[in-house]
Formats: sequence, C-alpha cells, structure tokens
Amino acid sequence: MKSILIFGFYLIFGFWQLSKLQAQSFLPDNQIKTVVIDAGHGGRDPGAVGKKSYEKTINLKIALQLGRLIKKNYPKIKVIYTRQTDKFVGLWRRTYIAQKYKADLFISIHTNAARNRYAYGTETFVFGKRGTSSEVIRRENRRLSKEQKKDDFIQTSENQLLSLNFAHSIEKEFIKQKRHSRGVKRGGLYVLRLARMPAVLIEVGFISNHYEEKYMRNQAGQTLIAQAIFRGFKAYKKQTESTGYRIQLAVLSKKNMLLKTGKKAIQNLQIQKLGKVYKHFAIGYKTKSAAQKALVYFRKNGFPDAFLVFGR
Repeated sequence: MKSILIFGFYLIFGFWQLSKLQAQSFLPDNQIKTVVIDAGHGGRDPGAVGKKSYEKTINLKIALQLGRLIKKNYPKIKVIYTRQTDKFVGLWRRTYIAQKYKADLFISIHTNAARNRYAYGTETFVFGKRGTSSEVIRRENRRLSKEQKKDDFIQTSENQLLSLNFAHSIEKEFIKQKRHSRGVKRGGLYVLRLARMPAVLIEVGFISNHYEEKYMRNQAGQTLIAQAIFRGFKAYKKQTESTGYRIQLAVLSKKNMLLKTGKKAIQNLQIQKLGKVYKHFAIGYKTKSAAQKALVYFRKNGFPDAFLVFGR
C-alpha cells in the first residue's frame, strides 16, 4: 500500500513537472520572461543627498514596490533585484546580474539632484554613444576606473530602439500623473552601455528640491512613482509582445534594385527610405524562431549580411 502511494505521488509530481515544462516551452519568443530591477547606489554609496533623505533609500523602496506590482499582475514573470537591502553593488555587478539571469529588460531606478534647488521633474535615460552631456551622466559614472571607461559598447541598435520605446512609455505615465517630464535622453551611462537587453535608467525626481524630496520620501509618493513605471512597463510589454520580427536584407541607392533573391521573388518586401538610401526588409515573422529560419535561408541565397530587426 505504501509503495502504491509513493508511486502515485511521483506520477502526479512527474505530470506537474511535465506540464510546467510544456507551458514554459510554448511561451512566444518575444515574450518578456525575466525583468531585472536595479535600485541605484546603496551601502557605502548613498547617491544624491537631500536635507532629510538619501537617494539609495528612496531608490530601494520604489524598486521593491515596482517588483511587487509586476509579480502581482504577471506571476509568470521572474523579477530579479540587484539589491533588496542597503548594500553596495558595483556598476559592473549590476549589469552582470542582468546578463546572468538572461533578463529581457533592465530597469535602473535613481533619484536626481542639481545645484539649482528649483530643478524638478522626471527624466528617463537610454544608452547612446552620442547624446545628452549632463550632470546625471558625470555623477553616475564618476566611480568608474580607467579600464572600465575603455570597455567596448555592447548595446545593439535593436535594444536601443526598444529601450527608447520603453522610456517614452514611462515618461507618458509620469505626465498622466501631472508630473513634470524632462523627457527621454540618451547618454553613455555605464550601467546601460553593457546591457545586452533593452535597458533604461529612470530619474524619478530631484532630491535637491525640497518639495520633490518630500514627495519621494512619502510612501504615497513612492507608490505613485512605482505605479507610473509599472504602467509604462505594461504598455511596453503589450507593444513588444504584439510586434513581430523582420529581416534587413540590404541598403541600396535605388528603391527597385532588389527584386529577387536567388530564383525566388521575395515575399512581403518592405522598403524604407533613409536619407538618400533605401532599406529593404523581408517582413511578416511573428516569432523569433520563424525569423531565424528565414534568416538562414536569406544568408545562403544572396544576402550574407542580413540580420534580424525587432519591431515594425
């Protein structure tokens, strides 16, 4: 009797594991599965300092609230924190955590400061080799060693585009809350430049401004900020998961130069003008796996430099 019960237990457990595995394997290729939330600064690094609070404390409280919102609304998404307590985590380590867990999105939360005590509002940064030269970038990168400053840029153009989409979604939500948005900005922030996935750094307000510091120190204010970021995430998720892949085949000087690949006419050809040249895309791939199969075909049939592009 005992052996039958044990066998029955393992049989049920086996079916549960199998169903779990199947559920995971059938997730769409472009579905967001893992999000890394980075609470900026921490431990011996307080970040910006206000009259009554530290940046590191505000960042952490908002990060934890954001994580709870994502888990509550999307229980299948894995949420990873770079820190959950007041401890120091180096800039390189934060990006490494995102790579380690193969994150689909990296969200770094920060609190702004300026010499001008009247400066206020939110702003969201994405990576860009050329972009805004600001106090934020100088402040956030000041702890880098000379060797770190020489690191290669890894952020792909595709991830930069997705990051921009996410950043704009976040700032739109802050505007809906009647916050002053300072916009989306590009810059060589180290914590973003090595990210192998879409990544943003959000400055949620100015701790150097008395009124904004009070707002960010208050639990109700922290909740509103976390909710705005979450709604931006929700909009980005919906857009990302409903958008398919396309393959860039060539960039040519004339619109109708590309008509065939090998002996087959290209189906669903899309042409986009960019300045004086024309980008040619094969479109209509809903999943990454389907696009990758097509990519192999195109590379073997006249387009060795073809590559995947996410989005329309």
